[in-house]
Amino acid sequence: MNNEIAVLAESIHALARQMTAERRFGKSRLISIEEISELMQMSRASVVKSVITRPGFPQDVRPTGNKNGDRRWFLDEVEAWLRQNRGAA
Repeated sequence: MNNEIAVLAESIHALARQMTAERRFGKSRLISIEEISELMQMSRASVVKSVITRPGFPQDVRPTGNKNGDRRWFLDEVEAWLRQNRGAA
């Protein structure tokens, strides 16, 4: 019984941490090219070639500061761009 309570308490604590992080960062979290691909239901190659290169697409962030490092984008900026460019060729 005590073990079950401890497991439950840890689960509640983990959920509280997750909710706090979501409240703090919300849609301002960083996403990868793979997540953009999933969001748009397009292949990674198509996103790299035809989406992130379009004028006005949000500027990428390189958390490591290395110009060859992993690129990330703010989710809210990508979603706003998608809304503004709906149906654009």
